[in-house]
Amino acid sequence: MKKEILVLALGSNVGNRHQYLQQARASLVLIFGPMLAESPVYESDPWGVQHSTRYLNQVLVLATEYDAVSILEFTQEAEKKMGRRQKGDLSPRTLDIDILYLGRQVVQKPQLFIPHPRIEQRKFVLQPLEDVLPGFLHPVLLKSQKELNRQPETLNQIIKVWKPMAEYI
Repeated sequence: MKKEILVLALGSNVGNRHQYLQQARASLVLIFGPMLAESPVYESDPWGVQHSTRYLNQVLVLATEYDAVSILEFTQEAEKKMGRRQKGDLSPRTLDIDILYLGRQVVQKPQLFIPHPRIEQRKFVLQPLEDVLPGFLHPVLLKSQKELNRQPETLNQIIKVWKPMAEYI
């Protein structure tokens, strides 16, 4: 079976946020396969809600043979193991894992949309995406991550707080 590029976004705004991201990275490599790249970690205000603690966000690029639904099941299980209580709302969370891209696939199922909806509005996703895949084209919008990150609606503030120690590609 052919391996696809899997692009995931990690976020945490509860407890030891760095530790949750670190544990998620380790778990995801064991499940999906080799890490091709990881973005720096950024800190950002919560998206869509007020009066919540700031998030740490990171984007990972892996190579995997799993299909989209299997990936969703694995990521939801990883979230639960790290204390995530519910999915689908904007409440604080120990770990949030979103599937941003699976190669150039477009998936529309009741429980899963790939590419992830509203990527183009989320600076906390676009900046790390540009760091690791600046020329990668959004398969629906047909714009690169760099182009999407330059749109006026993505100009909210994020702060780089950690840079990965190794390059994978």
